Amino acid sequence: MLNPALPTILPGWQGTPISEGGHFYHPDYPFELSWRDVLRWKTSPNPYSEQKKRGTWRPTVVKDDSFLRHTNDVMVWLGHACFSSG
Repeated sequence: MLNPALPTILPGWQGTPISEGGHFYHPDYPFELSWRDVLRWKTSPNPYSEQKKRGTWRPTVVKDDSFLRHTNDVMVWLGHACFSSG
């Protein structure tokens, strides 16, 4: 939902760009993957697999649901690369 009163980090940001085909894309690095590219990626060994297994750092999770009890605009990190504002 658009909230014009909510300040953004990038002034003038109009939202995530969508290609002519209706797909989200990164404006600085646009590309399209074929099914063959995706299949190759999914069936190839992950070069970071061992490094990820050895990693022990975990972010501190702070449960703060106080924003649910007021009407101020907030931004919530939902996970990996996803934010929600409201």
